[in-house]
Amino acid sequence: MTTTPTGTVIALLDDCCRRALRLLSQTWSHACTAGKDPWQFAVLQSTLEAVGLTQAVLNRLENDGLIELATEYTRHGDPERRFRHCDNARRSRRLAAVLTAMGAELIPQLLEPETPTRVVPEWDSERRELRLGSAVVKQFLRPAPNQTLILDAFEEEGWPRRIDDPLPPREGVDPRTRLHDAIKHLNRRLTQPLLHFLGDGTSCGVVWHQRP
Repeated sequence: MTTTPTGTVIALLDDCCRRALRLLSQTWSHACTAGKDPWQFAVLQSTLEAVGLTQAVLNRLENDGLIELATEYTRHGDPERRFRHCDNARRSRRLAAVLTAMGAELIPQLLEPETPTRVVPEWDSERRELRLGSAVVKQFLRPAPNQTLILDAFEEEGWPRRIDDPLPPREGVDPRTRLHDAIKHLNRRLTQPLLHFLGDGTSCGVVWHQRP
């Protein structure tokens, strides 16, 4: 199994995506420091696109619950910036983004460089048990082929921060939807909520994160 080649745009790992996500993380921090609504520090889509973040990646980050999108309609003289949430068909070039609470928690840690001493999970396919150190994170009591295929791939590759979608094609099944559903179920019924899995923003990969 191979990872995405260097130079391919992949959310959370590509340099352009890192710059954009770091910008969103910084504006969230500024809002918290100032004690203001994060939307007052929202970053316009045009600014994010200028550093290389595409609309497709924005949509995936929104679907994964890491960012929230809304259209700005601030007028001259308004005391504060104003936003309106609307569907994709009605979005305009005044689209802006902020991190969600989950994004504010996860993204700064996903942007941290990996170190040789980092603790990684361990997947025992025979016991069907996912562990982090001595803690059992998840125990599968029933077959869950899509979830275990993802864990098999992470274990095989030594738990890199991201892997490509390991699920084999199936006729009549949308691979993006299937991967999204598998990730969602991976995060359910955890014995201890020490790990979190999410899409990489492209619908083509999986990222893992250790919770505090």
